[in-house]
Amino acid sequence: PLSIMGFGICITFSGLDWLMTMNYHWYSTMWGVYIFAGSAQSSMALAIVAVWILKSHGYLKVLTGEHAHLMGKLLFAFTVFWAYIGFSQYMLIWYANLPEETVFFEIRNNGTWEGVSMFLVYGQFVFPFIFLLTQYMKKSFFRLTLISFWVLFMHGIDLYWVVLPNYHKMDIAWSWMDLTCFLGVAGIGLWAFLRAILSVGLFPARDPRILNCLHISN
Repeated sequence: PLSIMGFGICITFSGLDWLMTMNYHWYSTMWGVYIFAGSAQSSMALAIVAVWILKSHGYLKVLTGEHAHLMGKLLFAFTVFWAYIGFSQYMLIWYANLPEETVFFEIRNNGTWEGVSMFLVYGQFVFPFIFLLTQYMKKSFFRLTLISFWVLFMHGIDLYWVVLPNYHKMDIAWSWMDLTCFLGVAGIGLWAFLRAILSVGLFPARDPRILNCLHISN
């Protein structure tokens, strides 16, 4: 619990210091929660991808469709949570109609950025919401992994939508460095994850509830 609280505080201040300050005329009291919601959604998607990779290489064989169903429900919940926070922030800024707040969406709802804004609405919420709505889709690690890759892709688009309009206000500006920088950071993170996971056990062997968790049913 303490680590989760620390993570929430750190990511809130990081979102304020690294992202909101790119446009010092703008502020939002919900910005930290918005960044946290996107991180929660993408973290759950990354966990699903990691489990699928481990299962495909012969590990975690005891995990079944019931466990996939639980992880799918969490991904579904975080998808709705992200959409709720994003809509709430937009609604409050639109309703107040204060110049120091509306400048954020004024830039992103004009020019070619308007298409990216609509793509986020449908790509990061509507499509995953419909995909994860049925039990059938959530009871397969393979199907969950497909939508998890999509969620991770949309999270990258979300961060791109947050950062780039501060420097290119009307038109999208793509650069080869956008992809290579992301792949570099992701590669370092993946290397650190694989290095750490090989040195520890994948199961909490001394947990008295481990048998109940392995034979869970929804």
